[in-house]
Amino acid sequence: MRFSVSGRTMTGICSNKNVCRSVVMLLSLAMVSLGCAPAFARSTKSPDASMIKAKVKKLGVGEHVMVKLATGEKLHGHIMSIDEHSFSLQPDTASSQTQIAFNQVSKIKKNPGTIVCMLVGGLVAVIVIAIVH
Repeated sequence: MRFSVSGRTMTGICSNKNVCRSVVMLLSLAMVSLGCAPAFARSTKSPDASMIKAKVKKLGVGEHVMVKLATGEKLHGHIMSIDEHSFSLQPDTASSQTQIAFNQVSKIKKNPGTIVCMLVGGLVAVIVIAIVH
């Protein structure tokens, strides 16, 4: 691609349009698959407490999870116990457990950890480098 700035023509990073399109499409696909989609594309509907309770029970005690509270705060830690109206979480960054009511949770999911994220990021980088060269 060529860019014109103040009458000068400058060659951009991508000299081949097909390569640029491929790189952009791959990066877009990677972002969407990793959950980096824009906030407006995500659902704003908050799940009810019974759905959260069922999901917590399915994940089970000892599972490493990411909990997003209705306030927007995110907690990462292990499920320590599950009660009738709440569950106990041992946060990664705290020494004491936190009791969380099911109706305070907007989202809970298994936390893959940093190693998985680094591997996926490395794979995306290798693919992009292979396409560009």
